[in-house]
Amino acid sequence: MIYQYNQLGGDPEYLARVDGRNVTFPEHMHENFEIIYVKEGETHVTVNYVTETLGRGDAILVFPNQVHSLIASECLDVTLAFSPLFVSGYSRTKKDKIPLSGKFRPDGYLAEALEHLSNRDSTAYKKGILYLLLDQFEHQAVFTAKKHLNDSPVSKLILFVENSYAGECSLQDASAWMGYDYKYLSRLFKRSVGLNFNEYVNNYRLASACHLMTNTDRSILQCSEESGYRSIRSFNRNFKERYGMSPNQYRKQNGRFNTAKKD
Repeated sequence: MIYQYNQLGGDPEYLARVDGRNVTFPEHMHENFEIIYVKEGETHVTVNYVTETLGRGDAILVFPNQVHSLIASECLDVTLAFSPLFVSGYSRTKKDKIPLSGKFRPDGYLAEALEHLSNRDSTAYKKGILYLLLDQFEHQAVFTAKKHLNDSPVSKLILFVENSYAGECSLQDASAWMGYDYKYLSRLFKRSVGLNFNEYVNNYRLASACHLMTNTDRSILQCSEESGYRSIRSFNRNFKERYGMSPNQYRKQNGRFNTAKKD
């Protein structure tokens, strides 16, 4: 779900695709463009603290370094992430601009092409489809001057979590890294995000585990460990408190892989 440049293979011509089911992910940001397209159901995407509801056939374009989150209950979606270098002709023209809303609706041809686009396609085809999607977005969007939200303390904290959630991830470490007072950051984060820092980190780790359980055949133990949990007991308890079911039940309902591994 989180795409930094190195997760795109270090290659500006690499396209990352994720087919999601009931994806819920807390606030995060990255340096790439991201298109989220809804195939079935409904999802709520918040970009720079403005929430859009996407139904079947709707899409949203998230610009690099925009803070965004997703909340879905019954939804099938496709997420495409790609480097600004991959569409440099477009990204150069938007260096100092940002859309008031990223929501748009691709036409029938592009919606079908988007649903099937993958990194196995030729570079020319991938670029062609992405540029056509960006052109349709351009005709539906209203732009304003870019505000550098990624320079704010809260955005820096969000980036800190993205880079640290799989290991030690404390507000004490973040405050030392940023050079800010711990109590000031704690109050600011709670006021801006609506959760205290530890709650946010826990939700982020749980969302990461959900993504891994849905889209990989790794064991539940592996998913929990890769998401920052050092105790499977704590993971199971926190997961059930948040989602109302066990990780195993969640995987049975949402997982796209049949696995013979025992969790």
